[in-house]
Amino acid sequence: MPLALTVFGVAADGLAPTLCYALIRTVRGPGIYPEPNLPKDVAIDVVSRSVVPGTPLELITWDKIIPAAEEVGLQNGINEGRLTLPDDCPIAAGQTLGGASFGPLAVEEKNQRARISGVGLLYRNGIATEAPFKALKQALDQNLKPGTVSKALEMLVSKIGAVSGTGEIFGQHRPIGGIDFFYRAPATMHLDGPLFDVMPEKPDFRTKAAMLRLYVRRYAAPLDQRFSLQVTLGNYDEVLRAVLLDFDAGTLEIVVSAPTHVTDVSVGVFDEAGNLVDQLNAKFTQGFQFGLSALGAVDALPPPFPGAPKSPDLEARHRVRTTSFEGPAIANRSGGLDILRKTQANLAALVGPLSPTFENVWFERGAEGQLEVIRWIKKKIEQPGMARAYLVDPYLGSDSLKRVVARQGNETAELFIVVSPGDIDPDADTAAATANSNYLAKLTNTATEWAPKLAGQVSIVHVKRGNGSAQAFHDRYICVIDQKGAPKSYLLSNSLSRAAGDWPFTICELNQVMSWRVYAYILEMVEGHTPGLRPEVIWKSADAVGASAPSVTITSSPSNTEPAWAAPANAFLTDVWNVIIRNSDFKPQVGARINAFLCDWRKDIDTEKFADALFKVVKHRDAIVVFVSDHLRSRGMDELANMLDDRLLNHVLELLPKPGQPSGWFLPFDVRRSVLENLGKTIARKQNATNFVRAKLNPKVHEFVKLIETQRFEHRVAWDAHEVALFLSIIALNVAVLAEAPKSYRIGVAADYIHWLGRLMRSDMAAGMYVARDIVPSELLDGPMFAAQTIAKVRHVLGEDLNSPIDRVKDDPWIAPNFREMLLSSLL
Repeated sequence: MPLALTVFGVAADGLAPTLCYALIRTVRGPGIYPEPNLPKDVAIDVVSRSVVPGTPLELITWDKIIPAAEEVGLQNGINEGRLTLPDDCPIAAGQTLGGASFGPLAVEEKNQRARISGVGLLYRNGIATEAPFKALKQALDQNLKPGTVSKALEMLVSKIGAVSGTGEIFGQHRPIGGIDFFYRAPATMHLDGPLFDVMPEKPDFRTKAAMLRLYVRRYAAPLDQRFSLQVTLGNYDEVLRAVLLDFDAGTLEIVVSAPTHVTDVSVGVFDEAGNLVDQLNAKFTQGFQFGLSALGAVDALPPPFPGAPKSPDLEARHRVRTTSFEGPAIANRSGGLDILRKTQANLAALVGPLSPTFENVWFERGAEGQLEVIRWIKKKIEQPGMARAYLVDPYLGSDSLKRVVARQGNETAELFIVVSPGDIDPDADTAAATANSNYLAKLTNTATEWAPKLAGQVSIVHVKRGNGSAQAFHDRYICVIDQKGAPKSYLLSNSLSRAAGDWPFTICELNQVMSWRVYAYILEMVEGHTPGLRPEVIWKSADAVGASAPSVTITSSPSNTEPAWAAPANAFLTDVWNVIIRNSDFKPQVGARINAFLCDWRKDIDTEKFADALFKVVKHRDAIVVFVSDHLRSRGMDELANMLDDRLLNHVLELLPKPGQPSGWFLPFDVRRSVLENLGKTIARKQNATNFVRAKLNPKVHEFVKLIETQRFEHRVAWDAHEVALFLSIIALNVAVLAEAPKSYRIGVAADYIHWLGRLMRSDMAAGMYVARDIVPSELLDGPMFAAQTIAKVRHVLGEDLNSPIDRVKDDPWIAPNFREMLLSSLL
């Protein structure tokens, strides 16, 4: 099978690209498709760069599919302990790495199969050498601040694990400073994956009957070969049954059963000589826990502090409503084992998990450090499932209220600010300055002034010792309470008044036992149960109000007055907003309101500005934009409809993911066809539509397809890239059908995207989602079906010139079989 080489390097200001790790693995490859037409500034083999979080480092990643003629030489070199990096590699170009060869080693895969092509067991060969790590460590020592190299290496290893797809493979090992070659046995039937798969019986959701039986079936195992299988059935951490099975030649399926509910299974596959040739570990989903955050209105806030760097996320702050809940479950079918597990879960909520991990964060002194502290606190308070939070800081002053508290937007949270400044002024320019005025009055006045900007229910509690001139406490904590009432507490190194401003700032997560103790300590203070201390609620916010609709804010320069048409437009937009946020079936009501507004359409309306305001109201759901546009077009408002369509197209292009990042563009299954057709029509109306596709869409699709073909990154990132490339291909093919451009240009666009669809449908993602499932949901298959139908449509319009690219797809042996069937049936 084809081989892919990825070289990882790191760079920073003053640090030239330095080798970190080299990874080789078997992949499906791009096939024999011709290179696409791309703008001149788009490279075929691109170098990707990404920030290593929490460090000044930049990870450089370079991918290359090894030409077939060089594969044997590469493998022989690894076996002999040497690897020469290609001359076009931007990291250590042409350098030969030498060391001791090792392997082959059998690699145990846990819950998800690594994206390494071939069949059966995963193997690892490689070259062990100390030189790359020593050189990397020396380079970091010379270029980073003292004491920061350890953190940089930790984050670098984590980043490489995520973008290489080897994070779960290695487990306790760390992918850095070496050369690894991962591979499986070659696929002989153009079908790669496990030799066998396991399918549980369908649970009965009307009862709590246990799921007792599983079906072990051949997948990539040749039908004429005999195997022995060691099957272990489990219920979470308990072994229910372990059995050795003979899987004779010609046998397709064996049923295995257990005495009680099965939640997981492991299978070891041995050939006739007794060698382990595959292993499978699977956990069956017992339920879902959802965390939801609904974005609302945006509050415009001033910079967090004077001289702060630009921080759009803190200055244009969304109000959010969050919740966490459990979805449909097939759990609670195990009788006594469920009771044992529930007891353990209750115990873990009190004393913590058996293998806990803790979040400990260091923030450097300076403006950036201050902003990162604010972002950290904002993230904790806005996380779904957070019900209540306590900011315990004796010196939390008016400035901290504006720079920290006001930056969180969780409207469902209850937030307690617990202070006890004594005679210290937290807002003074110098530390520990004696108060010259009533600090608490200033704090409450600031809270009242900022009340419209504060989200959630905010209470300020002053804890007094005696007459209040002495501090009641000196320690500082953040304690967040989830919806189940369990606390998580963090110890702060110093006050939030100038967190990371005057001094470095550290946040340390406490274990569960200490979190409960801190929570109880805080409640004792704020509820008045601590002898000698008296709490007083000195300020409390009013009940939170719901999110308001986006409004038209039009002014006529130079008078800055609102135009006459803005008031009725505002009323219309507010009405539409209220309909679409409260109704899933919005079409009749929105259509009626559009009709009524058009009946009173004013001649003085600025159509461009009104289109901006209307799009702002409806843009959160693509399907609403398309409906409003179509309705306006049906009423003869083509100009306004075109403006909405153009804004939707620009919005979608902005949402397209960057390499290695999850997508921000989500299209529900039931509206995909209408939205994609709308976007195709929008581009087709443009002058030089085919040039637009070539300049705007081709580079993105090329980037996504190349990313998928490297077969790295986690499944979610790769699947998002697959779906977005599929959507853009359908859009581009619709442009080839509809655009008023020379036929040769449209044929060129269509050929490129047919080839790209072929590469998408031969990928490991297509095999995993469209083929390897027992029953593929019809909604999931509608994407490739729509693509196949669009290919047939463009072939009907543009004729026989597209036969060659279509035949190339049909004849590709790695194409997902169900997509080939869809294409053949669509072409009839």
